[in-house]
Parts: sequence; C-alpha cells; structure tokens
Amino acid sequence: DGDGADATAARMERAGLKGAELTLIRAEAAVLRGRPEDALALVAQDNSPTAWRIRAAAKLAMKDPEGALVALRQGAAAGNDPLLLRDYAKFLTESGDLDGAALQVAVMERIAPDGYDASMLKADIAARRGRMAEAHAVLGKLAERYPAVVEPWVARAEIYDMEGKLDEAIRMTAKAADIAPADPRVVALQVQFASMKGDWAKVDKAYAGQS
Repeated sequence: DGDGADATAARMERAGLKGAELTLIRAEAAVLRGRPEDALALVAQDNSPTAWRIRAAAKLAMKDPEGALVALRQGAAAGNDPLLLRDYAKFLTESGDLDGAALQVAVMERIAPDGYDASMLKADIAARRGRMAEAHAVLGKLAERYPAVVEPWVARAEIYDMEGKLDEAIRMTAKAADIAPADPRVVALQVQFASMKGDWAKVDKAYAGQS
C-alpha cells in the first residue's frame, strides 16, 4: 500500500519525525507506488541495511535483478538486518540458489530462533529440494504457533499438490479458508482443486464469493 505508506510518512513528519528514518519510510513508499527511481534518489547517501534492501526492491521493480543482487549482497555485508536477509533469501530461492538461500536463513535463525520468516523460507527450501516431510513438519509447527495466519496452510496445500496428494491439498485449503475465506490465494486454490475434481458447483461458489 504505497499511498498508505506515504500518508503515514506525512503524519509522522507532522508529528516531528525527521532525518534518515523518515527518508527511508518515504523511499519504501516510493517503491510501493511504482516510483523506484525516486526511491533510489532518496537513499542515495544511505548505506544502512534498510537502504540496501530498498535499493534491491527498486532494482527489481526496474527489471534489474543483477542490480538487486548487488544491493542485497551489500546490505548483508552492512549488517544482519532480518528484513534484508529475508529478501535476500527469497531472491536466492527464486533464482535457484538454494544453498545460498539456506545460508541466509541460517543467519536469520541465529538472530531470531524459530522466527516466522526464517521458518517459512526453510520450508520452501526443503520443498524445492524434495524434502516434503521436513517442509510439512516446519509448516505444521508454524500453523500451531500462529493460528490466525493463513500462509502455512496455503504452503502446505501447494506442497501436497506438488506431491500429487489432491485430497490432502484440499484439506489444507479448507483449513486456510477457515482463517481467511476471501484471501485470493485461498480462493485460487479452491478453484484449482475443485476444477481438478470436476466439481464445477464449488468453482462457481468460489467465484461467487469474490463478486
């Protein structure tokens, strides 16, 4: 929500916030509002991990993954910031560098043992390596620890789908729907799995709930 972030920055400025912290908030808002060049200009003189994280997001928005990787590496070298390490691990995971991603997750776990982001990433890496039981175990613990959060259930549904276990995937999706029935990811899974089952009434019902 770039507009919301920008409005928040304006309120904080009126309340007396100024300096580097306000600039970082404005830079993040600029990325979210689709103005990555403005974000880069705002953090041009800042070498904090947060600034490097914002640079990486801006570079990705500008379709420059190489520049994003450089920014993430610089940010990791600047300090162990959990949000930057999260984004770095996600970038490496999506790039197929699972060993590199696992190294960043290990640092995250040293900073915050059993942290949410580190656990979600750990499960994703395990699933991509074909270690499905490990991924389910991590996600199951997360679901117990954060009962109002839908992501672990969605992730488990997707992993069961990868395993070809449709009924289990549907069961995980139902758990997710109990928490957030209107979440677009949940609705998409409901439609996908109902279509695979040929249950067009459920497909229609899912779409009707979005209208």
